[in-house]
Amino acid sequence: MTLRITTVTIDRTVHPNTVFVVLQNPAGESAKVQVHFQASMNVNDFTLKELERMAHEELKRLED
Repeated sequence: MTLRITTVTIDRTVHPNTVFVVLQNPAGESAKVQVHFQASMNVNDFTLKELERMAHEELKRLED
């Protein structure tokens, strides 16, 4: 199953070090994961491809 980014939500006021990513496959199955960052990191420095990779890593960690 190939999950691709469909939505990225950033709310720096409520969750300054967290990005919410929705991954979805062509069949419509989806997963929403939270990608946490250290306070010293700036989410603006990441590409969508990097965020997608991080979201997949987080999803894999949650499944184990």
